[in-house]
Amino acid sequence: MSLIQRQKGRPSKTQQLGIQKKLREHYERGTSASFASTKTGINIKTVCHYFNEWTNELKQIEENEFVIRQNREKERCIMNLEYMIDKLYELLEQLEDEIKNYTKEKKPVPKHLFSLKLQTIYRITEFAQQKGALGMTPTLDFDAQESVIRYRENNPIQNLGEPVKYYR
Repeated sequence: MSLIQRQKGRPSKTQQLGIQKKLREHYERGTSASFASTKTGINIKTVCHYFNEWTNELKQIEENEFVIRQNREKERCIMNLEYMIDKLYELLEQLEDEIKNYTKEKKPVPKHLFSLKLQTIYRITEFAQQKGALGMTPTLDFDAQESVIRYRENNPIQNLGEPVKYYR
């Protein structure tokens, strides 16, 4: 068992950068602060300090970009639904062609083809409804937040502990 020799006092700027580099790797991997401290030999309080600093930075960035990310994710989901709808229409066309072939050859059409056709139509309808609902879902924007804040400022809500005041 080797003992890790620790230096007392504040490290130099170059040492701080080296510490940050070591810890950043562990932070980005999602390891715990205690594990990173044990693995690197850096004081747990220092590790927690940097982990908290980086977490706060990420929170700030995420809060600022939340609306943009929300809109992008919504667009990505809608595009994915459109892709799935397109593939289902291709499948529906194939099924209809196969049913026509059986009809032209005057052979009985297998029941599973009708069942697949109905299931495909159902899925197309289901995905189209999801796409429409997602498209109609309002996304959070800061103008709406500001209008709510202004409304609350202009229309203060009474404290629930106070009796309601009636005016005549």
